[in-house]
Amino acid sequence: MAASHSPLLRKICGMRETQNIAEIATLEPDFMGFIFYPPSKRFAGDTLDPSALKQLPPHTKKVGVFVNASDEDLQMYVERYDLDILQLHGDESATRCVHIRELLPSLTLWKAFGVDEDFDFDVLTPYTQSCARFVFDTKSKQYGGTGRTFRWDLLEAYPLTHPFFLSGGLNTEHTEEIKRRAQLWPALCGVDLNSQFELRPGFKSFERLKQMFHGLDAKEI
Repeated sequence: MAASHSPLLRKICGMRETQNIAEIATLEPDFMGFIFYPPSKRFAGDTLDPSALKQLPPHTKKVGVFVNASDEDLQMYVERYDLDILQLHGDESATRCVHIRELLPSLTLWKAFGVDEDFDFDVLTPYTQSCARFVFDTKSKQYGGTGRTFRWDLLEAYPLTHPFFLSGGLNTEHTEEIKRRAQLWPALCGVDLNSQFELRPGFKSFERLKQMFHGLDAKEI
């Protein structure tokens, strides 16, 4: 009999349009992510209205996604959008993460890693000092957002109990496999949903996300 597992947390990332944010918020995701990396086609920094985030349900935490950002940029976006969590998606060292944690002590820090066949899980241990969760994404030169999955069996080598999100090209066809993996991997705490649910960059399909949420909630008979 499979071990019990807490319900998977749901993060919807790459949001930026006011009406779309309001509509998707009715699904009550645990986290909503906003990308503050200018090269990204989902960059929210020029268009995201701060008032749109004030309408989120109280339990939906605001995640700012950054890639090798300066202290000044981190502080600016945290203040402008009243962020709850910083997700560092670049080449930030463990030392850099400790510095950011000390710079912004009221915020929670996550660290994303691109995974491929050459990924060394030993690099993760120093990050547990400052980062509450990890995000495992498909390795790419553009720091995520590829819409592609990686080989999930690589995570069988994960040596820690530190909780992590599964990211990288997730879609509705993956729900049963995700739930199966959640039973096998106690550290898998949630899913990060983005490009496979888009009608255009930065604009998500309510119906596709609703279907995904329903699939993750469905009980096996």
